[in-house]
Amino acid sequence: MGLVIDKSMLHRITLQIWGAAALQVTLTKNLYSMNGTWSYDNVTIGSVLRLKTDDNETAGPAALRSRCDIAAFGAKAGNSTSFAPANAAAFALAMAQCERVVVPAGQAFKIAPVVILSHRTLELQAGSALVASDDWRDYGVTRFMPPMGRAMQLKPMLSAVNATNISILGANGTLDGNGWFAWPTANWSSAECGVHRRCAGPTFFGLPAQKLRPPHVLTFIRCTDVSIENVTVTNPPYWGVQHFYCNRSTISNVTILAPRWTREIAGLMPWSVLDYSVSDSFVHVGDDALAVMSGADEAGRLWPTSRLVFRRLFVRGRSVAFGSADSGNVTDVLFDDCTIGDDSGSSPWAVKFKMHVNVASHISGVVFRDCRFGNISANSWQDPTPYPAIQTSTNYGEAAVDLANGQPSIFNISFVNVSAAATGTAGSFVGASQSSISALHFQGCRFRSTARKPWLLTNVSVSSCTSQDTTPPFPVQ
Repeated sequence: MGLVIDKSMLHRITLQIWGAAALQVTLTKNLYSMNGTWSYDNVTIGSVLRLKTDDNETAGPAALRSRCDIAAFGAKAGNSTSFAPANAAAFALAMAQCERVVVPAGQAFKIAPVVILSHRTLELQAGSALVASDDWRDYGVTRFMPPMGRAMQLKPMLSAVNATNISILGANGTLDGNGWFAWPTANWSSAECGVHRRCAGPTFFGLPAQKLRPPHVLTFIRCTDVSIENVTVTNPPYWGVQHFYCNRSTISNVTILAPRWTREIAGLMPWSVLDYSVSDSFVHVGDDALAVMSGADEAGRLWPTSRLVFRRLFVRGRSVAFGSADSGNVTDVLFDDCTIGDDSGSSPWAVKFKMHVNVASHISGVVFRDCRFGNISANSWQDPTPYPAIQTSTNYGEAAVDLANGQPSIFNISFVNVSAAATGTAGSFVGASQSSISALHFQGCRFRSTARKPWLLTNVSVSSCTSQDTTPPFPVQ
């Protein structure tokens, strides 16, 4: 029995094999020929009763093994890009047969994109790493997430779709997105095109830069009960850890790192999620460390974001952001004992609320409690213009306001025992329509503003706001 599949089809083909006689697969450098056992350069990877390699994950074999080491399935440690497709195949085989897939301690494995199945645990042992391929031809192309017109992107390094009960655990093991192969893209705003001055042209991997985006590192789409613990995510080519339309997600003791000059590289992005929590984690990237968003799915249906908790989240680099996509509403978000920025001036602002006009959506029920902002100041690698510590606008992008349409609003935002080491303007709150920002509450805050006018207010219902024991006091009349 023989079946030949061109390498370019690896991420589109679906194989389902049932029965006692497993289909056997041999890999060569240029094609996948199914006639023997899974092997690559004469290294046997193993056999499988059922395998799915497309984006729609479902079952594994009837009886799963409790624990598997990817090296036992033929994965090769080392920095050779040529290992990536075969290592991804070995990973997929282990995933299909085992409840817990182990990356062995002290070894790094270069991989092409892999789909994580339901009821699986990926364990990154101490000193281990999964490293994304630096050959874009290993990725395959998928629809960009979140949905943005016809935009496409390379597939994520690791992803799960319509899955449940997934854990990624590590003894501080590493997921390395290997973003150096993608930085910078033509749509970045850095005039210098990064410190290495490698300026991209109007295309990215042969397609217009706005039509094909670099890959994310870790993406979950319509998943439930996802847990990520004790893992370091480095060098995301585009964004780090994304959850789209997911319920019940927890992230703890996770570090996300990217060079701060990379500009559009974001850290955590919960998009239209419910019951999402982050604790004891550190993010230092070039763009928003955290972007809380909501919006439409591929069919245009709006999904909310609600019930988010962040405890002891440490942010360096840009900021914590709400939006600019928030058409599904964002509600009930708590930041407790979090730190944004450092005393040396790593962050040009601390918190940014950004909404688009002519859309009747809202951000509400957000609390910052016992949080500290660092020295909020301009810097040379991100933004040379000084910004307020808290920057709020319901007209991000400054489009024309059409009052015949519903307009966005921001209300019930509280800052309790929040301090800033230093800042120019404490806060800027700019509503696009009358009283579109209301019910702002400040209690026990110390912002150490040096500006003559520490608060800049436009279309704010100050009579609905409160200020108690706050310096400088928020103007409530």
